[in-house]
Amino acid sequence: MPRIGKPKIVRELLDRPLWSIVLHVLPFAILIAFPLIFDLERGRGSSIGNVLLIVQIYIILALGLNIVVGYTGLLDLGFVTFMATGALVSCLGLMIVVTPEGWVLPGGRDQMPPGHHLFGFEGGYFVIILIAGLVCALLGYLRGIPTLRLSGDYYAIVTLGLAEIIYLFYFNEEWLTGGAFGLKLTMDARPTLMHTKLYYDQKEFYYLVLAMMGLTIYAMYRLQNSRLGRAWAAIRLDETAARTCGINVSAYKSIAFSTSGFFGGIGGALYPVWSGTVAIRDFDIWQSIIVLCAVVFGGMGSTRGVLLGTVVMISLGEILRLEIFGLRVPQQARYLIYGMLLIFLMRFRPQGLIPRIGDSSPPAPQDEQAMRRATSPLFVLNAPRKQSPGHQPSEPDNILETADLTRYFGGLKAVDGLNLSAQRGHITSLIGPNGAGKTTVFNAISNIFAPTRGQIQFRPAADGNLLDITGCKSHRICKIGVARTFQNIRLFSDLPVLENVKVGLHCHTRSNVFGALFTPPNTNCEERDVEIAAIHYLEFVGLYAQANELATNLSYGDQRRLEIARALATQAQLILFDEPAAGMNPQETEQLMDLIEKIRVAGVTVLLIEHDMKLVMRISDYVYVLDHGILICEGPPAVVQADKRVIEAYLGSEA
Repeated sequence: MPRIGKPKIVRELLDRPLWSIVLHVLPFAILIAFPLIFDLERGRGSSIGNVLLIVQIYIILALGLNIVVGYTGLLDLGFVTFMATGALVSCLGLMIVVTPEGWVLPGGRDQMPPGHHLFGFEGGYFVIILIAGLVCALLGYLRGIPTLRLSGDYYAIVTLGLAEIIYLFYFNEEWLTGGAFGLKLTMDARPTLMHTKLYYDQKEFYYLVLAMMGLTIYAMYRLQNSRLGRAWAAIRLDETAARTCGINVSAYKSIAFSTSGFFGGIGGALYPVWSGTVAIRDFDIWQSIIVLCAVVFGGMGSTRGVLLGTVVMISLGEILRLEIFGLRVPQQARYLIYGMLLIFLMRFRPQGLIPRIGDSSPPAPQDEQAMRRATSPLFVLNAPRKQSPGHQPSEPDNILETADLTRYFGGLKAVDGLNLSAQRGHITSLIGPNGAGKTTVFNAISNIFAPTRGQIQFRPAADGNLLDITGCKSHRICKIGVARTFQNIRLFSDLPVLENVKVGLHCHTRSNVFGALFTPPNTNCEERDVEIAAIHYLEFVGLYAQANELATNLSYGDQRRLEIARALATQAQLILFDEPAAGMNPQETEQLMDLIEKIRVAGVTVLLIEHDMKLVMRISDYVYVLDHGILICEGPPAVVQADKRVIEAYLGSEA
């Protein structure tokens, strides 16, 4: 029973005990107060302030990487590309000189000609930071094009290779990057903020970096708890299920790459002012490894975990640079220590220091009452869908038709020349022995894989025309009005029950990355409609009481019902049920039959695969029988049940 009304970031904080609230707020209070207590220009205050600055810069970088690694589940070994590019864009932007002859770049020059700096005005540094972020966002999009269909080790290897290519390009283009010696940020090129030249030991720069870090943390919370964040989580947990819920996986991966690159560019843009130089040799693959270790160490997908992991990893690196008892740890040994630390963590806490967990807070009574009264345009099962008065079609109103549907796997004919139709508002069953090709038919309809031959047509409206959806992408098929469940349950197991249903509503909402970050009124209204509709769909299938449980904690029968609720949330006119009663006890099967009948009464057409003949014969209006991919019988349940070919297919022929 979920809570609605309060923003999730506020609810999560206020619902915690007092000690937890203090633990979350205290670090930010210390960071804000530090320059007011210590002198950043000398002594211990300068050395500690310098470490705090680099920790905050790396937090921005780690949060950016966490979008790809933690939210979408892809291992990126080339993130240093964005840091290097952001640093170069920032340094070049600060050092570009405008002369009567034109713009002059600093690369390969000992001295710059007289003129004025292009972004030397007050606040020009903010423009440079934004440009650096946008350039890296574009780079992230372009880098993602050849990797969209890759995952796992293949994606990691490609990102590593691309990072090395870009590194070598930067290293060899001395006219642009200064080559091995890099670019040194001169005093006159340093940005100005509040009429002060920015150096690493200036309060103005310290608070600028702190503000950027704070905005990045806020952005991560907004993205994670938005429509965009739900889509990324669905992709990470199950790409196939995400596609059948209406999520364009390629598009949302591209958004993740671009958004990750943007924040990588922001972190990189702050680096030149902190270090004073930008030398490409400092942006090798080890920088990617360090940022990745921080994300994994803290907890992939967890904003709090990434914060803690980055603080530990970067602070440890700075401590290891110190001379202790006359000894200094060699550079190579530091990475050995990082590796040992990660091995220890993976052995005893593989989810990281602070893993992301689902919201399981109990509801407040007033929130429950508000939910009971609320309505949402995204909930479309309030009443049965009726045809126009007196509408009597001269021929059956078929919502789905297949013609000569064929699917080969090499030399195996899984489905061969199937002609099938499903009448609107009816329950049509597809039965047959194991290996008959039933699930292959569903996979072809939903384009998990395209048919070898044949045509699939769908009629979205009762008085409309048939649309050819053969080979159409899965997310488009879902948006048109065809949803499905799976023979082996495919839920987003690490998400709460309510979030699973919200994913089903994805293709009927419009919020984008800008809506997630800036939350205009229409985005807030849409999120409220999504939450209310998801609650009503859970009520429809009888899972309202488990709304805040993780999907993986549900019983088998409840997981089946959750998958059905998610399919209903897509506002499907036709749902493909793939053996929904498999593994259920008689009581659960009886409840399932009642639920399927309830769905049909609500106006949703059902195409059912099932081995439970009692269920099939009781609820079906029409039955098709497959055997070895070939249609052997069709007709009303009673006719099919008595057909000799069907009996022989199931029981075998007499000797």
